[in-house]
Amino acid sequence: AQWLFGAGAAEDVRTANDEGCTPMLIACHQGHLEVAQWLFGVGAAEDVRTANMGGSTPMLSACQNGHLEVAQWLFGAGAAEDVRTANRFGYTPMNWACHEGHLKVAQWLFGAGAAEDVRTANNNGSTPMREACKNGHLEVAQWLFGAGAAEDVRTADDEGCTPMLMACENGHLEVAQWLFGA
Repeated sequence: AQWLFGAGAAEDVRTANDEGCTPMLIACHQGHLEVAQWLFGVGAAEDVRTANMGGSTPMLSACQNGHLEVAQWLFGAGAAEDVRTANRFGYTPMNWACHEGHLKVAQWLFGAGAAEDVRTANNNGSTPMREACKNGHLEVAQWLFGAGAAEDVRTADDEGCTPMLMACENGHLEVAQWLFGA
């Protein structure tokens, strides 16, 4: 990246692709903290909050992929508001972190201003609890239960799918057993 910058591609540090993804968003999505910091320093500082066409911000992308250090850096670099910014499908960083099983990211988001999002459903009515149970993330589901989302162990999405149904459909016995006793 540094070589390209010096070889005449300096203006490309802010050039988005056809989906609206900037180099900053891609670096954060992939967890490349040093690249993101370098981009920030050479003219792409505004892009810490630039969303792609689907509404995904660098913060959402970092949280989706479990890149806690990148999310923390973005928070301090001007993207603090984005800890609650949903994409056009209603997925918040919390929803994505729980969907993917990134407990430390979810816990950090909770403390960084996204505590309300432990119960925020996406556009299909799927809560973080349902997302965690669907994908077999028992520790995330248990944490959500204690963090204020206990009611969501029975909350169905817009198609009537509950966390129990999703856990059973996907073969997550431990999650189903835990939900049975919750």
